[in-house]
Amino acid sequence: VENKTIIKDSFHGWIVDWSGVLSEMADAVYVLLKENNGKALIDFKKFRNQILALIEFLSSHNSSLTGNETLSDDTFTIAINTVRGKAFEAFLRFVYHDGSSHNTESKIKLSPDVKNLFEEILNNESSRYMMFLFGYHLPSFYYRDSKWIVSLFDKIFPIKTNKVLFIGSWEGYLSNNLYKEIFIEEYIQKLYLNCIDTTTLKLDNIKFHKDLDTGISTHLALAYLHYEDFDLKKNLFKQFWENNNVNQHKNFLDKLGRFVTSNNEQVKKIFETSKRSKEKIVELWNYLIEHSNNLNKEIYSAFGHLITKTYDLFDTITLASLVEKTLELSKGALDFDLNLYLSIKDFANNAPNEALNITRLYYLGSEAPANRKYKLTYGDDHWFDAIKILYNNPDTKEETYKLINDLIAKYSSDFWILKDI
Repeated sequence: VENKTIIKDSFHGWIVDWSGVLSEMADAVYVLLKENNGKALIDFKKFRNQILALIEFLSSHNSSLTGNETLSDDTFTIAINTVRGKAFEAFLRFVYHDGSSHNTESKIKLSPDVKNLFEEILNNESSRYMMFLFGYHLPSFYYRDSKWIVSLFDKIFPIKTNKVLFIGSWEGYLSNNLYKEIFIEEYIQKLYLNCIDTTTLKLDNIKFHKDLDTGISTHLALAYLHYEDFDLKKNLFKQFWENNNVNQHKNFLDKLGRFVTSNNEQVKKIFETSKRSKEKIVELWNYLIEHSNNLNKEIYSAFGHLITKTYDLFDTITLASLVEKTLELSKGALDFDLNLYLSIKDFANNAPNEALNITRLYYLGSEAPANRKYKLTYGDDHWFDAIKILYNNPDTKEETYKLINDLIAKYSSDFWILKDI
């Protein structure tokens, strides 16, 4: 069929070109391959070859874009709304159903014609949006024939030959979950090392689905949490901290803290079965404090989620000491302070000297935001109660008295309630 515009009569008032027809066809193929009680809606074995031929035809459509993109659309959104993108998503469903025909004991779950089509699409691809899908869906092919897909890494991640296409596939890869077998592949490890510095991987006037700084730091946070042997001795991890990228470092600490404090059975199992995984959290925090002269001080405000005794990662005194040193470095800044609020009474009871300095830094540090004045009687009055505990402790009474005077001097009437202590 010629690539002509199909025009609806003027009464219905719309025009659709051939790309629109092909887009609907791709949607239909995807729907037919969706699962219904574990099976495709269509008789897959009977129509296998016809479906694959149709996917091949749709994948050859010469327009990557829909024509309706805006700068507010991210890479993934654009990709999955193109004809080729929709065909690729249908191809993934095809691969899933086709794999069931292979011997269950076989490590290879991809048929020769499937691999041929994958390579044909890859070799002809010239769109960053489509390359995103190759990176994003890498695990779906890697775990069905790892040796074959590794042989294509140079084409999937063309870092040496095509920067724009590489950025597309690398962004896609970083946008997906982390898989250890892929993570430790030599080629992938080199990509991480080469791409820690993202200054050369910028593109103008585009919206990333996953910012590259966020993507790589999230992956490394996951690796540090889940893989015992990925620690400060690894060159990749050392290079990550030596490359003084504030956005990466803050995101790493924020994500690590969120993972650690999540109500996740997998995380719970890690800390219940691996003493080393607990030790690594403490080691990293101490390392970042000890190497503060080489790091941007802004990163220390990102420790908020790690202020936790979940899974018995820290005893109270150790945690209070780490928090105190961290707030000294951040000058009172703390992006997420709920966990500190929930911990401060425990600190006051069991680590009073540290708690006293933490309170001073939290409220009076040069980078402490003005809205802290509302935190004193927030919720269950943890801050107020902690100050009261410190005042009633003979060892910290005098310094707490001075602290109260300083707080009232700074916050005026908002802190007059401290006079009741």
